[in-house]
Amino acid sequence: AGRAFADERAGIEIFEKRVRPVLAEHCHECPSASAKKVKGNLRLDTKDGLFGESKAGPLVMPGQYSVTLESRVDGKTQRLAGPVQFQVNALGAEQMNEPDRAALHQFQQKVARLNRALTGAVQIGGDVDKRLTAIRQSLRDTPGDMSSLVSRTDDIQNRLRDIMRAMRGDTVLRHRQENTLVAINDRINQVEDEERFSTGRPTQTHIDSYNVAAQQFGEQLSKLRQLLEADLKKLEDDMEKAGAPWTPGHVPEWSDR
Repeated sequence: AGRAFADERAGIEIFEKRVRPVLAEHCHECPSASAKKVKGNLRLDTKDGLFGESKAGPLVMPGQYSVTLESRVDGKTQRLAGPVQFQVNALGAEQMNEPDRAALHQFQQKVARLNRALTGAVQIGGDVDKRLTAIRQSLRDTPGDMSSLVSRTDDIQNRLRDIMRAMRGDTVLRHRQENTLVAINDRINQVEDEERFSTGRPTQTHIDSYNVAAQQFGEQLSKLRQLLEADLKKLEDDMEKAGAPWTPGHVPEWSDR
């Protein structure tokens, strides 16, 4: 008990001498009680705000991580501390035998990599949807018969919706609280949530669910890549030839000859 108390005192001393001054100088203005609006519900001016349990946000999978503290002012980023390496472990994992621990860690990392790729693909899909909105406006503002380009835009839009529905589910029906098909994101989230604090080998149910999600995601990612790198690019190139107004995400052609 005495050693634990001494370690806690040492930790508090390090925080007060080395961490709090940095936070006070660079971070307190926004994430503190003195701010007009606390950004992201993040409080750094109290111990509970800094170390207390968060009410929202995903937990990371067990593994090796690093953290840095940076400030960004007027577009310039300055590193204040770090990087500091740390290991995230599930409670009780040290009691597992080595083969089970290795199998669990390998599976958790596979799930994390798939989730990372899916998150990126969903973000790209959202960006493409915004580009298509701009393309529609551009075609409306272009003189002449643009019906063929509009039809191709509709086709790309419909295919994108199918891809997004497969990856993240039917958001429209879910807002209506109607039953929907299981999406790739649903499978990954369930496996990740249930395996995050596991102290045993991955269950066959989770392995099968991961394999289904991985296969389905591979198919949808291939469709998304075809849509973005071939079909959308060809549409934007043809719009350029037709003299349509510029749209975001597309580099315009120009020559003074």
